[in-house]
Amino acid sequence: MEYEARILMGKIKGIALVQVLVIALVLSVMSLYVLQSVKEQIGLSQSAIGKLELKLAIETAEASVLESLVKYRPYRDINSPVEIVRNWRFDNTPFKLSEDVSVRIQDMRALINLNYTDAALASRVLIGLGLGEKQVENAIASLEDWKDKDSLIRANGAEKEFYQSIGSSGPRNNYLQSSVEFLKVKGAQGISYEEIEEYFTIVNQIGFNPMNAPELILNALLNDKDKVKLILKKRDAGTLNDFEFRQITGLEASEFLIFATGSYLRVELEVVDQSAVLRKSFVVRTKPAARVAPIIISEVKWN
Repeated sequence: MEYEARILMGKIKGIALVQVLVIALVLSVMSLYVLQSVKEQIGLSQSAIGKLELKLAIETAEASVLESLVKYRPYRDINSPVEIVRNWRFDNTPFKLSEDVSVRIQDMRALINLNYTDAALASRVLIGLGLGEKQVENAIASLEDWKDKDSLIRANGAEKEFYQSIGSSGPRNNYLQSSVEFLKVKGAQGISYEEIEEYFTIVNQIGFNPMNAPELILNALLNDKDKVKLILKKRDAGTLNDFEFRQITGLEASEFLIFATGSYLRVELEVVDQSAVLRKSFVVRTKPAARVAPIIISEVKWN
């Protein structure tokens, strides 16, 4: 009996040991799971904090830019005591607002306005973008048909019957409501969204300012690469003004040519840290003399 009792006790101890080992294993697995969950939560928290910091940096930069646009004239002055005025540009070239924040500002008067179109300049820009001459003729004529209120078809143009034949809507018989609407117009196919944004606008602003124009548009305007190269060099150095521009090009101000930064500006802010990039863009209309709403913001986009 005593021997059997010892065997039974041994079995009981063995079972107990196995149970202890199983419990220990379960606790270990649970501990690892809890630890991993904690690490993930910490990672998520740090990520959220990082995103908030990036957004705060963007918003702070935006406030600084908008305040400066109200306080100072929208021209670069390399001799100004104000840092942002020494550095800012209105030709879509990036400049630093701080170590982590860069800004692009594009004077929209320096782009091709699709609603108040100079046909000759717009045609040369479209050719510069790689469209054939016949296609450009179609695009320019069809753009005017798209905007006018009648149903008369210009030579190379298009009215409702054409768009119905290709299963598309149009024309609007009014001004374009966005630049990308141009892509619906007969002959405009083959232009990318990026090119539309970079070179075209529809803002309610008459006149063209070549001093802040992209290189492609300058080449279309002047048809002289040496003059364009000199203008870009002086613009990069911060020494270009309307007198210098007229001296180089021989152009004079007119109803169409206006050597002044317009009131509509496209602004893009970018903040970068070690692991992320955050961007915000918008169009701002400046009215510094207005007592109410000296700044109007529209078309806000993130990243």
